[in-house]
Amino acid sequence: MGTRTYPLVLKVLFLFFVLISIAGNSHSINLVKSEDLPMVLDGMKKISNAEYDAGFSLFQQYIDRNPEHPSGYFFMSAAYELMMQYTNFETGMKPFKKYSRRCLGIVQAKLRENPSDSVSLFYYGALQGYMGLQAARHRSMLQAFRSASNARRNLENALELNPELYDAYLGLGLLFYYASKKHQEVGGVLGWFLRRFVTHNKDLRQEGMDMLKLAMEKGELSREYAKRGLMWMNLLEKNYDEAYSQALEISKESPNDKNSLWVLARIEMKRKQYELSHSHFQEIAQLVGKEKLEAEVFKDVWMGAKLASTGQHIHEKDFNEAESINNTVRKWLEDKPTASIEFIDEKNLFANWKDLSDQYSESIRNGQSELVQATE
Repeated sequence: MGTRTYPLVLKVLFLFFVLISIAGNSHSINLVKSEDLPMVLDGMKKISNAEYDAGFSLFQQYIDRNPEHPSGYFFMSAAYELMMQYTNFETGMKPFKKYSRRCLGIVQAKLRENPSDSVSLFYYGALQGYMGLQAARHRSMLQAFRSASNARRNLENALELNPELYDAYLGLGLLFYYASKKHQEVGGVLGWFLRRFVTHNKDLRQEGMDMLKLAMEKGELSREYAKRGLMWMNLLEKNYDEAYSQALEISKESPNDKNSLWVLARIEMKRKQYELSHSHFQEIAQLVGKEKLEAEVFKDVWMGAKLASTGQHIHEKDFNEAESINNTVRKWLEDKPTASIEFIDEKNLFANWKDLSDQYSESIRNGQSELVQATE
């Protein structure tokens, strides 16, 4: 079984962030050649849609054509990490480290030659953010947020050098939002570090969301990737209509994307659209089987489907079947479950599901009592 991670959307967005930043920089030359850009974007789409071999092949072609540029090595390392995120397998760790080291070496050399190179600062900041996500994936949280602090500094320095890099707000917006959310939830040294060095003791969630909106409105290439970030933020902020609309669009564009299907299923269950919710949870389960992933790691997907099924059986007044399914879910919730997709908000997710299960139990008892009274 693999290690648990920060949400996939973060990884997807960091994967695309550097390309977006560079492509928007009017001072860059041949960092992503115009003739290579479709290949890179296609590779990213392949990876985000779980077509890993096809994505790796495209990135390798890009590296072969641009062996001295850092971008290809970054895209490849990011692709391997994204694969590990989606699958919870560690098989990509060796190539991830290999390509990351190569990218980092090129960027550091460029910054030694020119410390005011805004493009290299973007790469450096994105890599530090990326390494922070890697540390978080292995539960080294202090190291993760130390890297995040460095990432913020370099990204802001790059923007100071070139304030028209609107696409760059994508990366900073993600950092501001999630660091602010975490600093409100955790205490001790980690909470102090976040408040002191990353958020400066401010709630930057709305600022982070505004940055993603700015990237969508004025960024040259960031609309789709900012939309993925905003989908999760809107879910966590309970802006369900916006989150649902964004998830629906993403799921149509990337049918193998488990994140958007999860968001659809979660919101549909809140709306008491139980059949739709169950269907989307089942779609995720089918993708897990199709990709031959460890079913136990994604057990929360099956339990989500069962919760939706419980609601549907209550609606149909099939209280005995509802009770049987709900008891299975309650037992799982009491056994220290883990979240495979929404683990950035795992604590609140399972607290919500426990409350929902309790509500179901009460509805079942009342329904059974009414049926007994009707037969007397």
